[in-house]
Amino acid sequence: MDDIFDIIGEAATPAVEIIKDWGQDALDGIKKHAPQYLRYVIYALKGLHI
Repeated sequence: MDDIFDIIGEAATPAVEIIKDWGQDALDGIKKHAPQYLRYVIYALKGLHI
């Protein structure tokens, strides 16, 4: 399971840096939709059958 978190972290790091460059408006939008994004992550992890 730790490997999965490492992979997610590696994939998310560049996205976080890009979002920081976009500014506060982008961060506010992501915070607003975070529960939806988390559901996508959960569905993806369920599909891994770990």
